[in-house]
Amino acid sequence: MDEGAHRIRFSGCALCGACVEACPQGALGVYGRERSAGEVVAEVLKDYDYYEDSGGGVTISGGEPMAQADYARELSGALKGAGLHVCMETSGFAPWEAYQRLLPDVDLFLFDYKATGEELHRRLTGVGHGLILTNLRLLLEAGKNVRLRCPIIPGYNLSEEHLRAIAGLSRSGVSAVEIIPYHDMGKGKAKNIGSSLYLSDVRTPEQAEVERWIDDIVRYGGIRIFQA
Repeated sequence: MDEGAHRIRFSGCALCGACVEACPQGALGVYGRERSAGEVVAEVLKDYDYYEDSGGGVTISGGEPMAQADYARELSGALKGAGLHVCMETSGFAPWEAYQRLLPDVDLFLFDYKATGEELHRRLTGVGHGLILTNLRLLLEAGKNVRLRCPIIPGYNLSEEHLRAIAGLSRSGVSAVEIIPYHDMGKGKAKNIGSSLYLSDVRTPEQAEVERWIDDIVRYGGIRIFQA
């Protein structure tokens, strides 16, 4: 404690929430709450009439839903059983068997494609992309609706090789490709949780730059490309 100021050592965080309860000024908080699949579905069904009228549905997001594959399966099954359209975001990095169990209940997969090349993918994400590309292929072979989502971060994964790879994948059977330009909307939350992973050296690209990326992908043979 310096000059009466309380300091938080995030590196020692055990995710217990005790600091939130102890904070005398109420300055700390917890992002997210634990809920059973049944509780989530009950909350969602309060708006059932809206979903029915609009044709909308529920997107199971993350983090990575497949990091809790059993929960994701229970939740998607309950939502589908209630007659709702079910969408799931995923990085693709999970055992294929976990995806197989979800196939009857998930209508649309929003599938990340983050980097081209095994070495670069491992350097940026900590894992290779072999399993990810295999799961993408198997989902398409299973006849699932897959939309590829491609975050573009200048200085990290932006290259001609990557844009050409996106163009190739757009012709693999995916329903569409979303180009997601880097933004800094998570900056405040990163600061709040003491994260040092925020990319402070990257600027948000201008719209004209994003349009050039999309034009390049189309020029390389890409189809059904749009900006998220």
